[in-house]
Amino acid sequence: MSISTAADFGNGITPRRRVRMHAGAAWNLVKRLRPVAEALLDELVFFIRSHAVLL
Repeated sequence: MSISTAADFGNGITPRRRVRMHAGAAWNLVKRLRPVAEALLDELVFFIRSHAVLL
C-alpha cells in the first residue's frame, strides 16, 4: 500500500492519479529529447564511419 498525505487527498489527487501525472511528465520529456538523441546518434555514426578508414 502506498503512503499518501492528507494534502494529496485535500487537493483531490489520489496516489494513482499522482503516478499517472508523473508518468505523463516523463513521457513528455522522452518525446522532447528523442529528436536530440537521434541527432546525436547520427553524428556519432557519421564520425565513426568517417574515421573507420584510419582503423
